[in-house]
Amino acid sequence: MNLKDVFAKVAQKTLSLTEVDREISHQHEINVGVILDFFEGKIGMDQPIRWFYFSDYDDLSIHEGFFKVYDSRLNNPKRSPEWRMYYSGEILWEKGRQGDLLVLVRMKSTDEVLGLIFEKSSVWEKYAKILFSFQEEPDDRFHETLSEELSIRELEFYKRNILIELGLDEYLPVIEDYLTFALKEFPDFEEKLEFPSTLIMSNFARKLSGTSDTEKPDYLLLKWLETEEQLFRAMEDFIVKKRIDSGFSNTDDFIQYASSVLNRRKARMGYSLENHLEELFKIAKIQYARTPKIEGNKKPDFLFPSKADYEDPSFPTHKLFILGAKSTCKDRWRQVLNEADRIYHKHLCTLEPAISENQIIEMVTSQLCLVVPDRIQTTYLSNLRPYLIDVYEFINLVKKNNK
Repeated sequence: MNLKDVFAKVAQKTLSLTEVDREISHQHEINVGVILDFFEGKIGMDQPIRWFYFSDYDDLSIHEGFFKVYDSRLNNPKRSPEWRMYYSGEILWEKGRQGDLLVLVRMKSTDEVLGLIFEKSSVWEKYAKILFSFQEEPDDRFHETLSEELSIRELEFYKRNILIELGLDEYLPVIEDYLTFALKEFPDFEEKLEFPSTLIMSNFARKLSGTSDTEKPDYLLLKWLETEEQLFRAMEDFIVKKRIDSGFSNTDDFIQYASSVLNRRKARMGYSLENHLEELFKIAKIQYARTPKIEGNKKPDFLFPSKADYEDPSFPTHKLFILGAKSTCKDRWRQVLNEADRIYHKHLCTLEPAISENQIIEMVTSQLCLVVPDRIQTTYLSNLRPYLIDVYEFINLVKKNNK
């Protein structure tokens, strides 16, 4: 899967002061003369647009509006055309700041145009640059990503995770083969329209994608997660279409169902990560306990080598390890710090790309080491990577200390 499978067109720029300061700019306009191809001949026509504003400090803002591309010099034939995009609403004035990243995208599946605004220097801006693989630092002039470039830019698992974080996973294409696999494996699914447990789904995903002794644990983990994600999306698409066809009794019924779909998407990834990590520990033949109850009601995701060893005061502390598993960290990484009092230096496995330098340093200071699959580590700043270890290194660390 590549970017072309999701985005028909992509153009990006940074917002200039004249575009976000209502005292300077009295019109809702952006100069788009260099990206006329983006609008596919629909010059002068009103088109709908959905705006998204991403900030580290505010909730996601979504605004519906319309735009029109026109020649501001149409009535002055002696001057060359100056193409501008007029848009409704005041999102750029209310939310945008000079230097924020603006990405216009035309979705392949719906032909819908989205305006994605990313706060300058935010985690979201890093996500956008990783997702779209911008080759150069955007400036205040629009640059369109050529179609052939979209076609060669792979939409890897962690990049699809970014789409999910952005709330744009509805545009990810569904691979029908995976629905065929699911219907064959789970014959009751078509009638009951109920998902198997996450554990069963994870087992089936590994069965589909296979395992090789020559493959590194980091590669296997992402391969299994990717297969399970494709399975889940194909099955979810089937269920949701059936539910839509049956109709909703009222608006509240629809909102409640939509909310349940979104919550299920968010919850399943964390369980899937735990399931596949557990399989890697089994393959590596290392002893572990999954969610053991220790010290009251504390339940770490993984404890090494066992609950009995942890609770034995004579067992060497340096042989004890704890591993949290969270597909995204955000502020939840601090939860791991309060688990397993005997273990001073803790570990957390995450799939989150490009965590900020400030947050990494805070984790290191708190004696927390991030375990990040090697392919995802490439999204981190080079000076931060020495603070990370991959899954292979973590497994060997536990093995080495428990011989």
